Amino acid sequence: MPTARAKKPSASSKPPLSPFASPAQQPPGGADAAVQARVAAFDKEYGELHSEPVQVPQKDPAWTLADIIGATAVQAIEATGQLSFHAVGDTGFDSFPMNSRTGLEQWDKPNQQFETAQAALIAKMAADVDPSHIERGPAFLLHLGDVNYFDNTRTGYAQQFYEPFSNYGRKIIAIPGNHDMEVKVSQQQFPCQAFLENFCNGPWVPPAAQGIDPPREMVAQPGLYWTLTAPFVQIIGLCTNVGEKFGVLRDQYAGTEQYEWFQSTLSDVGKLQKQMGRQRLALMVVLHHPPYTNGYHEPSLQMCKDMDDAFTQAGVWPDAVLAAHDHLYERYTRTVPIGNVNAQIPYIVAGGGARFYSQGGMRPKDPPVPIPGVQANSVGNGNGYLVVTASPTTLRFDYRPVDHLEKNQAEVIEVDLAMRRIRSA
Repeated sequence: MPTARAKKPSASSKPPLSPFASPAQQPPGGADAAVQARVAAFDKEYGELHSEPVQVPQKDPAWTLADIIGATAVQAIEATGQLSFHAVGDTGFDSFPMNSRTGLEQWDKPNQQFETAQAALIAKMAADVDPSHIERGPAFLLHLGDVNYFDNTRTGYAQQFYEPFSNYGRKIIAIPGNHDMEVKVSQQQFPCQAFLENFCNGPWVPPAAQGIDPPREMVAQPGLYWTLTAPFVQIIGLCTNVGEKFGVLRDQYAGTEQYEWFQSTLSDVGKLQKQMGRQRLALMVVLHHPPYTNGYHEPSLQMCKDMDDAFTQAGVWPDAVLAAHDHLYERYTRTVPIGNVNAQIPYIVAGGGARFYSQGGMRPKDPPVPIPGVQANSVGNGNGYLVVTASPTTLRFDYRPVDHLEKNQAEVIEVDLAMRRIRSA
C-alpha cells in the first residue's frame, strides 16, 4: 500500500492575523507598528511626566458650613445634634481620549456604561434628600475628586457634572482629583483651570451650568485645599496632584506651600482640641489619592508618610481619612498609639462614583505586602457612596452600594471619639 502523503497547503492559505480570538485581546498597539507609533506619539504629547504646581490661595483657605448652606440651616442642624453629608469620588464619564487598540484619538466621547452607572448613583443619593428639611440631611455632597474626565471645558462640565446632578438638591463641594488637575489631556491651560472656575468663583451660577434646568448655584470654595469647620466636625481637604499612580502633597514641581499650610492648620486644630477637651470636634482628612488601597492603583505610601510627619509634629491625628481614585469601596483600620490609647483610624476609599467597570475591582497581582498597624477590613466591588454623620460623640460611615450587589455589600461603622475605637453599627 502506498504511503499517504501530507497535503500541501493551497496557494490561497494565509497565516492567522493573530493568536487571539479577537484583536481586542491583543496588548495595546498589538503587532501593528503604525498603531504602536500612534500610541507612543500620544503618550509623548499628552503624558504627565511629573506633578503640577498647586495654586496657592491668596488668603488662609478656611471656611465654615454657613458659607455653604447659610447660617439658618446651620442652626437647624445644630439643634438636631448631628450633621450628615454625602461623600463619593470619581463620577465623570468621558472615555480616555485615545483608543488603545487602534492608537486613534477620540476626544470628548462619553462612555454610555459609565453615564448609566452615574445616573443610578445620583438618583439614589437624591432620594436620600428631604427637600424641606436640610437638618435631616444629608446637608451637602463632598466630592472626593475626578469630577470631570478628559474634557475640562465648559461643555465637558455641563455634560459630565451639571446635567447629571441637576436633580440633586444639595450644594456640592469638592477637592480636585488627578483628572481635574491635569493640563494637556484635559484641555486646560493650567492645572485645575476648570475646577477653579466652577468651584472657587462663587457664589454664582457658572457659565457651564447656565443652560441646565434647573441651573446649579455653586459656592465660593477658598481654594484647591481648605479647612472646613462645621457643627461636630472639622474637615481638611487636600490637593494630591496629577499622578495616575501616586499622590503627592509636596515636591519640586508641586511646591511646598500646601504642605506648610497643612502643618500649620493641624497645629491650630490641635490647640482647639485641647481647649475643647472631651467636647472636641471630630477631625477628618479628605484627599483624592488613597494612602492605602489594594484596588487597581497603588497605595500612596510616601504621601502617607508625609501626612504622618505632619500629624506627629502637630500632635494631632485624624479620626478618619477619606479618599477615592480607585473605583470601588475599601475600608482599612489603622492602629496608632496616641498617648495611652491604641487609636483605631478608618482609612476609607469611596471612589465608586460610576467608573467601577473601568477597573473591575481589585487589581490582578500578588497579595499586597502587609503594612504594620494597617488591617484591610472591607471591599465593595461595585459603585456606591457614603453617608457620613458627625455627632458630639461619634463619626458614622454608612456605605450604600448601588450595583453589583452580590459582591458589593452595605456596611455601617462608627468611630467612638472618646475611646478612639471602631465598632459596627
